Amino acid sequence: MAVKHFYFVRHGETADNRALVHQSINVPLNECGKKQAEAAASALSCIRIDSILTSDAERTKETANAIASKVNTKAVAEPLLREMHRGVLVEGEHHFSLRSMKAGVLMFLLAGNGSWHFGNGENVSEFRKRLVKMRTLFSEMSGTHNVIVTHRGVINGLCFDIVHNFFGSSYAFLLAVVLIKTKNGSITELTYDPERTTPWVIVRANDTRHLNDISCER
Repeated sequence: MAVKHFYFVRHGETADNRALVHQSINVPLNECGKKQAEAAASALSCIRIDSILTSDAERTKETANAIASKVNTKAVAEPLLREMHRGVLVEGEHHFSLRSMKAGVLMFLLAGNGSWHFGNGENVSEFRKRLVKMRTLFSEMSGTHNVIVTHRGVINGLCFDIVHNFFGSSYAFLLAVVLIKTKNGSITELTYDPERTTPWVIVRANDTRHLNDISCER
């Protein structure tokens, strides 16, 4: 079996990213995000891409469509690839608002509690189980070179579980998901080979070389 390559692209920037606001799935890319999406597309255009899967959030679909137009491969939306759901109680809230801070503190304190929820948000256990489903989906894909357009938490969570051989604590997992700065438009490459002792391998993470020439006003 040929080794499968997966190019995980974090969506381009949005206005809510810049404003540090918890966003819904309907937020589009801003102008900087569109430039980042085009740059990621150009970086991947030298590879014969077999398939593109994207979260169904507006910002990821826009990013995926920019890539699809460069590599001549249709982007397919998959809700499974969404960001960890913080819940409607914090959507639209600044990351450091009282409500957001309360949700964050409780999430860390109760990271190992599989029955705790903040409103209708996902807990750590539920998110990790969804990542398992993602890995199964990816491993069953037939293409050799596959682009996955998704979110920072998904990319960070997948990489954490690979590094820790899927046994890292819930608390450490959540720290990685929240604190690792995987940049908008960056590319993280993983390979998969079921015949290896460690089937999943991180080839590169948070690669932003293709973004060096992009100027975004702040």
